[in-house]
Amino acid sequence: MLKVVFDANIIISALCYPESLPAKVFKLARKRQVLNCISDDILAEIQRNLVKKFAWQEQDAYRAQRWLLSFSELITPGKQIKALEYLPDNRILECAVAGGVQAIVTGNMLEYLVSSMPDFGSYHRQALLSNDIIFLCKPSKEI
Repeated sequence: MLKVVFDANIIISALCYPESLPAKVFKLARKRQVLNCISDDILAEIQRNLVKKFAWQEQDAYRAQRWLLSFSELITPGKQIKALEYLPDNRILECAVAGGVQAIVTGNMLEYLVSSMPDFGSYHRQALLSNDIIFLCKPSKEI
């Protein structure tokens, strides 16, 4: 099964806008067609933003965390990565590296296409689904 990390913004969009493109893509994880890898840091970012930016009640955001864990693999990254300016995006990279994922699903294309990313240079832009969602995939063989 394809292992992926969904950027927190994709998950938040899927939770808040059920008819959105992020929700349609995230449905692959919900239906267990891909294995979503997630870390405590990503879960905390999702909860924080649901409450702060989308006025969710704490208990609803907590329920969303539990729901996410019901079909996700919880990853505990051991190595801290400091490759991207926006620090929470580094947590996505850490989870991807520690989880050995094949793809990152994000809407932040420019952040992830930095050529000097340590431990992550072999990931590249594989497919552009729209102007909003990008799959960054690790090739099955080094090119």
